[in-house]
This record gives sequence, structure tokens and C-alpha cells, in this order.
Amino acid sequence: MNDQNALLEQLRDVDLPEVSGGIPWGWIAFAIVCALLLVAVRQIKAASERRYKRMLWHREAKAELASIRDDVVTQSSNELLARCSTLARKVMLVAEPRENVAALHGDTWLAKLDDVCAKPVFTQGMGRLLIEYPYQKTASIPPDDMQSLFNSLETLIAAAPTHQPRSANAPEPSSSQQLGVDVQLNQSSKGN
Repeated sequence: MNDQNALLEQLRDVDLPEVSGGIPWGWIAFAIVCALLLVAVRQIKAASERRYKRMLWHREAKAELASIRDDVVTQSSNELLARCSTLARKVMLVAEPRENVAALHGDTWLAKLDDVCAKPVFTQGMGRLLIEYPYQKTASIPPDDMQSLFNSLETLIAAAPTHQPRSANAPEPSSSQQLGVDVQLNQSSKGN
């Protein structure tokens, strides 16, 4: 028993730390860092959602073009050309303000499409089908020509998000001015 008493006498009381009346700066710093991280995550998520919504037309245009390609066998050339023309108009209404696009037809329409594509795929390629064949009673277009038109539309869809719209009165930029320009989409017509 003496051994137990001797051991118990060696025990000391627990020293409790002094309670300071100061502010716990470590916890405050931790809370601030957590709040900043939360704000940053929300901003990144909001930016991602805005981009997703802004590019929704792009995904829909690509899906419509894929649908048109799938219907080559089942639809007439006139129906396919009408759908291609409608798709080109929808893409252009996103890339350019409505007043720059709505009244265009013929070669000026094709030139505006080429302007967005930054190469002459419509005025000098199979894009001419959009103005030459839709008004014929029965248009018979070879499948290779239709595929070339689809490729031209694919180029238009790919180029539209990076196209810098100009006002109707603005002068044509030189080719050196077109290179390396940061581009923003026309938000006013994104619903079309």
C-alpha cells in the first residue's frame, strides 16, 4: 500500500491554461480563408454556368447540323437546303446584330457568311447552293456537294463564337486587324 501512496503523492494537479480575454486570431483567420474560398467557388461556378448558357446555341447548331446530315437519305434536296439556310440564319443572328443580317440575300448574304468564316467557303464554294437551288422546283444535288455544304456550315458554326461583329456603317477591317482580336458574343441575340 505504501507503494500506491507514494505513487499517488507524485501526481500533480492538472495545470489548466490561462483563459485569455483576447480575440482568437487563428480562428478568425481560418473563418476568413474559408469564406474567401466559398466566394471563389461560387464565382467559378457562376462563370461556368454563364459560359454553358452562352454556348447553348453552339451545341444546338451542331446538333441541328448532325440531324440534317442524318436526313440526307430521307429528305429531298430542297428540304435539306431550306434547313441549311435556316440554320445559317440562326447562326448569323448570334454572330452579328439583327440589323446587319436580316435584310441580306444573294451574294451579299454569302459574303457576310464568308466574313464570319474568315475564308470564302460560301461565295466560292458549295455555299452558293444556298442561293442557287432553293427556288427551283426540284433540285437534285449530288451527295458530295451536299457534304461540302455541310462542311461549310460546320466551318460557320465553329467560327461564329469568335467572330467580332461590326456595325453596319463600320469600314471593313484589314486582314492584319482581324488577327488576334479578342472577341465577345453578341448577347442581345443569344435567344434566337
